[in-house]
Amino acid sequence: MKSFPAEKRMIPGTGPDVMLRLKVPSALKRTIGTAGLLAVLIISALSLSAASATSAVSFRAGLQPEGARLVIDLDRPVKYSLSAEGSKVIIDIRAESAEERSGNFPNNRVASSFSARPTAGGTSLEINLRSPVVTVKHYTLPSPERIVVDISPSPGATGQDGQNPRVFGIHGLVRAPLVTGPGKGYTDLRLSPEEMVLEEGFTARTFPFEVPFTRRIVEGSSFIPVLVFDADEGEAQARVSFILNGVPVGDTLLQVRKGSGTGTRIELPPGLIRPGVNRMTLAVSAYPESGRGPTGGTLRILDGSFLRLRYLSASDVRLKDIGAFIDGSLSPEGEDLAVVLPERPEPEEIQAALEMVMEWNGGRPSGQIRARILTPGLVDSETARYFHTVYLGRSPLLPLPVLQAFRSETPPGDKGFLSAFVDSYGKFRLLVTSDTAGGVLSGTLSLMDLSLRDRFDTRRAFITPGKTLSARETEEADGTFTLKDLTGGDIVLSAAGTRERRMILTPPPVGKIGGPGEVSLTFRSSHLLDGERSTLGIELNGAPADTVKLGRSSASEKDRLTAKIPEKLLGQGPLEIGLRAVLEPAGGKERELPGDAFWVVVDGSSQVRTPLSTRRLPSLLEDLPYQLTGGEISLFVGPEPMDGMLSAVAGILADWQRTLGKALEVKVKPLSQLEWENLKGDAIVASDLEKILSLGIPIAAVHRKGETVISRGRSVKARLDLERDVFIQLISRKSRGLGLVLGWPGRSQSGTDFFERFHPGELKGDVFLVSDGKEAAHFYLETPEPRAGLFGPSPEKGQTGRVILGVSALGMSLALLWFLVYLGRRRERP
Repeated sequence: MKSFPAEKRMIPGTGPDVMLRLKVPSALKRTIGTAGLLAVLIISALSLSAASATSAVSFRAGLQPEGARLVIDLDRPVKYSLSAEGSKVIIDIRAESAEERSGNFPNNRVASSFSARPTAGGTSLEINLRSPVVTVKHYTLPSPERIVVDISPSPGATGQDGQNPRVFGIHGLVRAPLVTGPGKGYTDLRLSPEEMVLEEGFTARTFPFEVPFTRRIVEGSSFIPVLVFDADEGEAQARVSFILNGVPVGDTLLQVRKGSGTGTRIELPPGLIRPGVNRMTLAVSAYPESGRGPTGGTLRILDGSFLRLRYLSASDVRLKDIGAFIDGSLSPEGEDLAVVLPERPEPEEIQAALEMVMEWNGGRPSGQIRARILTPGLVDSETARYFHTVYLGRSPLLPLPVLQAFRSETPPGDKGFLSAFVDSYGKFRLLVTSDTAGGVLSGTLSLMDLSLRDRFDTRRAFITPGKTLSARETEEADGTFTLKDLTGGDIVLSAAGTRERRMILTPPPVGKIGGPGEVSLTFRSSHLLDGERSTLGIELNGAPADTVKLGRSSASEKDRLTAKIPEKLLGQGPLEIGLRAVLEPAGGKERELPGDAFWVVVDGSSQVRTPLSTRRLPSLLEDLPYQLTGGEISLFVGPEPMDGMLSAVAGILADWQRTLGKALEVKVKPLSQLEWENLKGDAIVASDLEKILSLGIPIAAVHRKGETVISRGRSVKARLDLERDVFIQLISRKSRGLGLVLGWPGRSQSGTDFFERFHPGELKGDVFLVSDGKEAAHFYLETPEPRAGLFGPSPEKGQTGRVILGVSALGMSLALLWFLVYLGRRRERP
């Protein structure tokens, strides 16, 4: 048997049209070397984090136009705080320094000297100013890690009205250095002529290629091979599949060569291409036109074949690209989003933030992202490092350094202004501002409107107000979910052998289940598989439900697999749905081919359906959002939202959308418009707990003898700390809808801790209380606890004994009653 190299390699050149030669590298050595280096890096990182603290490497004083700069070099990221009073700036850094250090700022009129000394918590740095009438900007930069402090004169300030320096943290607002891509935004990886012999009618080969680690974003790419197929005998055809990093991306059908080669173009999704080594696999099978059995032959890759990588450099990011990032059609590096609002946002600004966060969540799988709504003071170096950031708000209320970073211009009239760039961390930054809150909402909705996307092919734009939030088409939740909702996209199972993928579905509450459910899969599989021995199966809670052979599926034709979900399984709580593929290569396992050549892809459009009944559920937090009436949800918010509160609201709404499988219509309104008795439809009321206690809402918390306690409904012993506790209550308004009340603590860290620790699916009872962001308690005050009664549906594990005892007690009671009636009747007889 003829042997072949394990892989060929495409090597990048220095320009857009450089001939690249294929060579046979030592793949094993490279793999071992890379794995060894990765292991060393991981072990080193773990050792450093466990055994040593960050070190402040050096302090460098310098000048900038009309001011001074101090750079603190670190060996890795670190937290710090900066404050200023009078003529001193104090920086506390959580990094060790071995000794005291000091220095001077030469030839400037804002700062004279600095000194640093070790402390128990790290290092304390003090900067002496020549005058307090200065502006201090501080931020962090990566590669290498460093803290930068810029000091400049405050324009227009006098000694009398500026006794303390003005301090601004501008984290994440430093633009990435200009990076010019090779050629005109793309590079070509060219293949030298290659020959692939089809033994027993099939073969496969992998071609690795490298994408440089730069601040550029791979916008997309295409593979353009020129192919020729020669059959060993007679008329035949060959099917060629292209697999990028284990994911099939296209295929083509070739006839026996008649003249020149056949060119094809395979577009490669940008989300599949990653910095570093990537791999493109070609899988080929040939068969006679009669369709009977495989046939031998040769596939030739001719000169002129190439893979083109198209780059979107940091300096070329357009507003339309940011819109694509938000809706998930273009994947940036990292999946976390922070939306920054002014300290006192108007309802339209909050509406804009919620619309953006819900859109961001809708384009990504649950549990893999973080989305926060912050105020400018909460944006720190960690936010800059890990979060893409959007600033929304009226321009007079946004910090001046933010507007300067985006090179904001005062729009004529009442127009809005949008600007975007990529910062030094490789994260996108977006500004949407206007003189009015309505203009901010209009600009946000315009950017998110797919029909207007091409109009934003620019880095900065003015927007004429007029785009308003259109009423969404009311959808009835039918209990149908797609695999994309559960996993974020298609499911790919590849490599010979048994491959599995499992996912968890949270069914509707027991009282809302309307019958048996169903899993319906659409899939396609590799043409290099043995269709009779390869199978795809569905498992429910670990038990096989149904299996199908892959013989009828192919790379270009799809097949279906359906399995019923018994109603009993749906009533037992979270359901584990497992996909199990047995992938057997055609011709047996005696040939060593790349694992990427053997695969099955289950479409993300495949559905899981759990029918819903029309029964009305009790008003309990664990049954949300199935009690919602289905119309518009009114969100009432106070004028100064507490830290973490809007993030929690956005998380709850996003979770409801995923649970129901449909978009929600939310309308933000000022808290001053709340009239509880006249309220129609479902509503969320979110404000600080002290304010909610004064609104006349029939909540379970009341002031009593100088303290706040829970008093309504069943008797419970629970006191509330207005500064530390999160209070959540669901109130039934009967036929008029539901009211969800969120009482937020006055202490900001408690609210932030709640958002980080608790998922909306963990809420229970009709009152949920979290003390100091950590300890949770739930109460059933107005509504009985589910599954607690004798005839409660589907007892939970551990409750069976209670049910049996209850039935026994009932039986004994009935027997005793019958015996007493019998004795009474005997006495009445003459």
